[in-house]
Amino acid sequence: MFKLPKGRADEPEEGSSPDHPIIMEGVTASDFVALLKVLYARNQPVLEASLIIPAFRLVNMWNFSELCTYLLPLAGKNLDDIDKIMFAREFRIKE
Repeated sequence: MFKLPKGRADEPEEGSSPDHPIIMEGVTASDFVALLKVLYARNQPVLEASLIIPAFRLVNMWNFSELCTYLLPLAGKNLDDIDKIMFAREFRIKE
């Protein structure tokens, strides 16, 4: 984004204001919020189960291997059985 050539001078740049946000294809606002909560809550003893799947979705998409390693055991420990099945199917986890 920062190394791309500038657009036309009369068009505001992406990310320059709330009216011209940075657009990330395939990323929902709720998944991004979950990822931010995981990033900034890593030292807390308990992570909300509702954050694990949406955060892992982006961690997986962007190949954040350390966060993947951090979230996988939490998924196994904190998700209920149905969520574990959904998690395993979505991310093709066979363990």
